[in-house]
Amino acid sequence: MRAVVLAVVALLATPGVANATPWQSADRVVDRLFDAQTELVLSGPAEASRDVAQARAAYAGELREGMGSVDPEVRRALADAARAVLARLNREDGRRDEGSASPGPVRGNL
Repeated sequence: MRAVVLAVVALLATPGVANATPWQSADRVVDRLFDAQTELVLSGPAEASRDVAQARAAYAGELREGMGSVDPEVRRALADAARAVLARLNREDGRRDEGSASPGPVRGNL
């Protein structure tokens, strides 16, 4: 999560890159990753996976193009968030009975 915050700071420090659209996208990435972290604690992986998917979608186009050398850190943070959701999902799967349904759509979001 810190990498995303650092990426936003780097984006703002880069002249000419931080116009309204990328800024809104960067804000959405940070918000969705924070929401995903919160959902892992309060609600579970289904809600968190949707937030991670939305963060990944927000980190596209002009925002990603303008990130330059910070891009790998942001992509790592997005991947870390997805791994955290999958880890939680795997822990929950381990606690399920064999006959219960698997939450396939959750994995599909990641």
